[in-house]
Amino acid sequence: MSAKDICRLCKDNLRIKGTISGFRSIFQKNDAREKSISERLTELGLPLSENVSRSGRICLRCFRLIGRLQDDFDVFRRWQEAEKDSNPAEASTSTSQATAESSNASSTGKKRPEKRDRVPTPSKTCLQPPTPTAPPAPKYSRPTTDNVTPKTARRSLTEVIIHYPSHPKGDRIVCQANTAAIVENIAKQNWSRAANQMVKNKDLLEALKENILQVIEDEIKFLCNPLKGFMLWRSSAADLKAFSFANLQSDLQSMAPFTYSIFSQITKGSPHPTCASAAIALQGREPRLSAFAYYVNGVLQYGGAKKLFTKG
Repeated sequence: MSAKDICRLCKDNLRIKGTISGFRSIFQKNDAREKSISERLTELGLPLSENVSRSGRICLRCFRLIGRLQDDFDVFRRWQEAEKDSNPAEASTSTSQATAESSNASSTGKKRPEKRDRVPTPSKTCLQPPTPTAPPAPKYSRPTTDNVTPKTARRSLTEVIIHYPSHPKGDRIVCQANTAAIVENIAKQNWSRAANQMVKNKDLLEALKENILQVIEDEIKFLCNPLKGFMLWRSSAADLKAFSFANLQSDLQSMAPFTYSIFSQITKGSPHPTCASAAIALQGREPRLSAFAYYVNGVLQYGGAKKLFTKG
């Protein structure tokens, strides 16, 4: 970004979508009868000089602020003049009083006693008994922020330039503070950092939820399709005899990796609870995915479990 594209006073960017707008020139006059912004600032005590490395523009907000400062400064000057007008009268009164006292002293022939010739005050000469006093209160140091490290704000400026065939110069977009780090890391292909910044942005995370849920929905539909060969569809005696958690884990990881990662995160990566919870959840979605239920029933019967309730 060029120095000519910013406000000289507040440093705001004046180039919006490739066009500089909403500014006033500091050294040029729109009307010969009016003062330039540079002359007005000089009257306020801020002289500006034309410099190639400095901007010659200010934004409209600073332009309006200069007008308010001039109005307030005029009021301040009136206060100064009113104070100057009142000071000479007070000075002349005090001078006349001093002259009258000196003339009276000279006419009577009496001199004003000096301080060393005066009679001392009794309270200062008589010794007073010491009074019991409380011990001085402890002085606590006032908390300061010298040792506190302030939270540094982002100082860099991230911009995106989009070039269109119909607009070769391109459109320049200045990224906001809450999205600048995301855009920067995506451009540098730092995917983990970009994802970390995305989840910190509440609005962006809310928009991503629908896409994440859609990814899970697509994977579940794939598993619930009997033509895809998911092992929970196979519930014959031979299939149940060959049932293993390793095969179920392999199918889940290859057919529904995102859904499996969610169950794995919930169970802290333990494979058996991950596969069992996924199988139970999938049967709640599709009752025909019953291979795991038959497998559990067979294990219980082999262990000697008996039915306590029957359908009546």
